[in-house]
Amino acid sequence: MRLLIPFLLFTILTFGQAKIYLITTTNGTEIKAKKYSPEEYFLRVKTLNNEIVKISYDELNKIQYDITEKGEIRTITRKYVLISDDYGELMGLMVSGKCNLYLGTEPFGSTPYINYFVLREGEQFATMIGSKSVISKHNFRKTALEYFKDCPQIIEKIEKDFNRKKIMELVEFYNKNCL
Repeated sequence: MRLLIPFLLFTILTFGQAKIYLITTTNGTEIKAKKYSPEEYFLRVKTLNNEIVKISYDELNKIQYDITEKGEIRTITRKYVLISDDYGELMGLMVSGKCNLYLGTEPFGSTPYINYFVLREGEQFATMIGSKSVISKHNFRKTALEYFKDCPQIIEKIEKDFNRKKIMELVEFYNKNCL
C-alpha cells in the first residue's frame, strides 16, 4: 500500500497534460499561455516563455482551450462580459450567434451559483436570464418573456415548452428562427 500511493501519484503526474490557453486580443494578437489569472481590471497571463503579461479586459477578445470530455476533445471559449457599467466577469460561451448565451459563476459558500446570461449583437450589457441553482432568486419565465419579446414564435415556446433547464435550446431556437 505504501508503494501504491506514490506510484499512482507519479503516474497521474507523468501522463497529465498541461493546458495551453490561446488568448486573443481585440487587435488580433494571439498569446499562448500556460495559465491565466483574472484580476479586478485585467487578466494576468503567464506565457509559454514564462513572461507575465497584463491584458486589460477592454483589450481581451477571448480565451480558448481544449478539454477532453468522455473521450472527445471540446474547445472552451471564455469572454469578458459586462453586466453593468462597473461590473463584468469572465464567462464561458455556451451558444454563439446573433444572441450569445454565457455561463457565469457567483461565489456562494462552498457551492457557487451558476447563472446564465444572454447578450445580443449591439447590446452593451448582458442580461441574467436564469440560474442552475436549486434556490434561485431569479424568475426565468418573466425575464425570458421580456428579453425575447421581439419574437412571437419564441414567446409561445417559452409559455409552453421552454423552462430554465432548457436555456441552451431556447437561445439556439431564437438564433435560428427569430433574427
